[in-house]
Amino acid sequence: MSRLPDFFIVGAPKCGTTALYDYLAPHPDVFMPFHKEPLYFGSDITRRY
Repeated sequence: MSRLPDFFIVGAPKCGTTALYDYLAPHPDVFMPFHKEPLYFGSDITRRY
């Protein structure tokens, strides 16, 4: 049975989300996804209008 995430890290470009990712990744009790930016909520971001 898979667990749902407890929280998401959301941020604008250049706001420190990569640094936060790098700080949390080594912790043994924190799971970080293989793809840092999976675009769950922005799958249409590359779509041209």
